[in-house]
Amino acid sequence: VTSFRAAKLPPAMKEEIAKVHQAVANEEQMQMESAADKGVDRAGGSGAAGGHVKFGDSKSEDPQGKGKKAETSHEEAGLSKADLRRLQRKKREEEWAEFNKTKPDENYENPDDVAAIQEAIKNMGDFKLKTDPEYIVPEEQRQNAVKKRRQIVLLEESVYNIKMDFNTRFLALREVKKQMMKDIERSNGRISEINTELHIEEPLFLPVNQDDEFPERRNEVTEEDLEAFKLVLQQREAAAKEGNKGGFKGGGGKGEKEGKPDKAAAEKDAQDKARAAGALKGGKAGAAAGATADKPVVEDSRIAALKAIPPTPLEEMEKKILHKQMEFERLKLVKRQDEAVRTFDEALADLRREKFRLEADVKSAEMKRLVLFQEFLLLKESEKQDQALKARLDAKMAERTDILAKIAECQEKLEMKKDEVERLMEKKKLIVGEFDGMVEDSNAFREPLLKIFNRKIKRVKKKVKDNDDEDYDSEEEEEEDDDEDFDDEEEEEVCPLGCDQALYEKVCDLREKRLDQEDVILEFQKSMETFKKEKDNLAKKQKTIESALKKIDEEIAGFQKDKQNKLNDIDVVITLKMHQMEYLIDDKLPSDYSLGLVFSNQALRRLKTRIKELIQEKAQLKRKQKELRREHIQLHRDRKAKEQRIAELEARAYDVQMLKFGMLIDLDVLDRMGSNKGVEDLKESLRQQERAHAAELAEWTRKIEEARAQLTEATKQNTACLAAVADLTNTQKQLEGVLNNTQGGLFQDPMAQRRKEIEERDHLVHVVNKQAREIEAIKKEISLLRVKGGQVYG
Repeated sequence: VTSFRAAKLPPAMKEEIAKVHQAVANEEQMQMESAADKGVDRAGGSGAAGGHVKFGDSKSEDPQGKGKKAETSHEEAGLSKADLRRLQRKKREEEWAEFNKTKPDENYENPDDVAAIQEAIKNMGDFKLKTDPEYIVPEEQRQNAVKKRRQIVLLEESVYNIKMDFNTRFLALREVKKQMMKDIERSNGRISEINTELHIEEPLFLPVNQDDEFPERRNEVTEEDLEAFKLVLQQREAAAKEGNKGGFKGGGGKGEKEGKPDKAAAEKDAQDKARAAGALKGGKAGAAAGATADKPVVEDSRIAALKAIPPTPLEEMEKKILHKQMEFERLKLVKRQDEAVRTFDEALADLRREKFRLEADVKSAEMKRLVLFQEFLLLKESEKQDQALKARLDAKMAERTDILAKIAECQEKLEMKKDEVERLMEKKKLIVGEFDGMVEDSNAFREPLLKIFNRKIKRVKKKVKDNDDEDYDSEEEEEEDDDEDFDDEEEEEVCPLGCDQALYEKVCDLREKRLDQEDVILEFQKSMETFKKEKDNLAKKQKTIESALKKIDEEIAGFQKDKQNKLNDIDVVITLKMHQMEYLIDDKLPSDYSLGLVFSNQALRRLKTRIKELIQEKAQLKRKQKELRREHIQLHRDRKAKEQRIAELEARAYDVQMLKFGMLIDLDVLDRMGSNKGVEDLKESLRQQERAHAAELAEWTRKIEEARAQLTEATKQNTACLAAVADLTNTQKQLEGVLNNTQGGLFQDPMAQRRKEIEERDHLVHVVNKQAREIEAIKKEISLLRVKGGQVYG
């Protein structure tokens, strides 16, 4: 494994990289600020402009609403019914005015909906091919020479960082190897001691460093290298002297003599390399040569005598135990060495695989850098036209910003003038109300005084010294125009006969105040007209600038499209594997790949996911549309019901007014009439009469109750008489029946019987006539009792 050759970045490149990072950070900051500004504008405009304010909603009222309501109810406690109704109508008018202000225009479009539509169009989720003839380059994806150079610089930085990161890891692994070699050297020393004790001869593994692992040492020279170099120089000088002595005949001998030391040096180098390679591979040749070196041993006679003594069984056992411990320690050290070497080999293999992958990425980056450079050259050619279009766009944007600022300023001044006019109109209403309070409706001179109050008269305007003659001339022309509206000056204005002179003078003073207010209102209205004209002119300029901006945007879009077409003509190299090729014709790869498309799996999965999301969104929108349609139908029905209810109430109000007054009454006129002392006196007299009539009505009601009681008593007596008559009639019928039965059983003289019947009939007729007279008298008595205050006479 080798490291990447990475040259140190020059200061100019470092400075360029710093500038690019600073520019990227500034752009990100500007994008964040613009996004925040857009969010604030959208949140602020969705209230008043959106027209979604709910009228009468308790949540939208201010927290002081309850206090104001309590205060208003306290004030309403001492007012009459008419004043309360007037106050309620005024409140309703104010509420309607506030509510109508929130009503949007018919052509109004909610900014949130427009932004959502634009966002949906831009982020539909489909994949737009840059080779499409109808492809329009988005504003955020438009390229120029500056952006392309920035991409090249960032790519150079990325490649450099990749190389340096790998080299750092490579050097760290080399340091690990150095530390591992030290650990193995220490463990080999201990293993050699154990092998000596155990009388084991085996080669020991000792890794060595290659010269190419430390390229930074190629310029380092040691004392041994200098001595060897001096020896070589001496040999060369000696060989040169011998060659000079031999003349031309010694040319061959010189070559042979000079060739011997070179051959020996070459053989020595070959042996050293073979020994080093064998040591690195764990060979046994070099290690055995170092382990079997002869060592002089000097034995003393006493030591030899001690060795000749045979060991005891305990010593034999201790020696075996010690040998086992040493064997275990040796195996442990060898295993640790093997584990370290295996771990290092795995790390080295991982680093090798990483190097292969990074080399492919670096090569791809280099090819991409070539493509970027070609694109940079192409964009450099069109940089002048790009800058010219951008300068024109910036100039028009600055003009539009200036125009919008002027329109906002003009609108603000216009609103201020409107508020001032409304304030002046309120003052004028107060003056009119003061006149109504001064001259009541019951006043006999109200009509002539009202005519005097409303009359327009010629007045001398207060002239302001000004050097501008045009303003003075315009004022004279306005005075001449206004003279046409004035009444005939020949008619002398005098106080009406019988009217109070003080009241007349007060009315004249009020007229002067009214005329002053009208003059001020007229001046403000003229200034408002001036501001409106200025606003209209600015609006026309804004439309012109907007059309120019649209034209410039179209030019820029066409220029970007041409530039994109040129960029599409540049060939791009992409490395693909065979399993990534899915462009098959008859299960075979075609010979022509011009109709093929290189598409990433991630983008393909994203498109499939987006299709599912769009299906869900479509279903959700359909459900929402159905709900909105049902809500629209219900609101339409509610609106029809409300309109019908309003029509019924209006018809009822019309009928009531026609029934009571015989004509339609304007409530605003009634409100402007105000209170009248004569009307209040009449109302008080009416209330007194109503109280007297109520008392008299109560007295007559009491009398009626008494008469009803008498009528009830007489009715009871009459009922008793009728019952007696009925009893007598029944008794008579019974007696007649008995008599008839008795006479029927006896023989009598017919003439006598005839006379007797006549007498009885006459008697019965008399009784019946008497009862009839009594009944008639009772009926008359009943009819007299029914009459209020009637009396019964015998």
